[in-house]
Amino acid sequence: MRKDGADRKRTPGRLLCALLAALLLAGVRVGAASAEGADHPLLVDPDVILAETTVAQMDLKAPDGKALTVRRAFSTAGRGASDPAGRAPDYTGVLGYISMPLDPSACESSSMVKPDWQVPVYRISKDGKTMVKSGTAAHKTAVLVTNQRLKYDGKGGYTGWLAIVRLDSLQQCYLHVSCFETQAYWELPLGDIPKHGYAIAVYRESPGEPPMDETGEPYTLRDGTRLLLPFKGACPANSPDPEHLVVQAIVFTHDETGTTTANVVYFRASDLKTIY
Repeated sequence: MRKDGADRKRTPGRLLCALLAALLLAGVRVGAASAEGADHPLLVDPDVILAETTVAQMDLKAPDGKALTVRRAFSTAGRGASDPAGRAPDYTGVLGYISMPLDPSACESSSMVKPDWQVPVYRISKDGKTMVKSGTAAHKTAVLVTNQRLKYDGKGGYTGWLAIVRLDSLQQCYLHVSCFETQAYWELPLGDIPKHGYAIAVYRESPGEPPMDETGEPYTLRDGTRLLLPFKGACPANSPDPEHLVVQAIVFTHDETGTTTANVVYFRASDLKTIY
């Protein structure tokens, strides 16, 4: 990744001014970034405009030495999943998001219902052989991929590292590919979210089929309770009413001794609202 010279210092404040100017000039134009791999045409997208401004200000280059082209790739799977032909995904130039890793043990942690998830970012060690943790970034942080180092994992996907620029701080660092998503999946319809990763939802009681546990017993909880939506496959799917109770969630309870229990509960999609 290219670094600015001392005489070309770039600050988030200067980039913000450039972004505002770009937005004023953009009006209702179609975004200039490539829509290759996107599911719909790009309209004015503040993250795309910010990424394009960042490329220009920091003079970011693609591996071939040409100026980096910013693109959305909504139809390209994140987290190192191979394409339909089994080839490595191409993330270079893709504007995506830092995302919580798919660790099944997270389903047991009540801290997961607090919307402050942090993901480690890395730098290359001085000897150039290993990655060293250099801090954390918040889940959902928008990033631009400038290069990738991926290899086949032997299980149908790819593992390795992505060189990124964080659009919140302009930090250049590395992210493990398992923590990269190509779209803001937490904004998708509730039934599609578990295909991509974890999310937090709030229970909103409404008339109809009540939530139930895996045994088919009605599960009572307070309106406004936060719960964890696990990614698909993190917990066995045993809905007692798969026709109506289509959303699996983890509800954490605490007894008088301070013991926390993770309860698998099934809900109608209309009873939940995603908040993180």
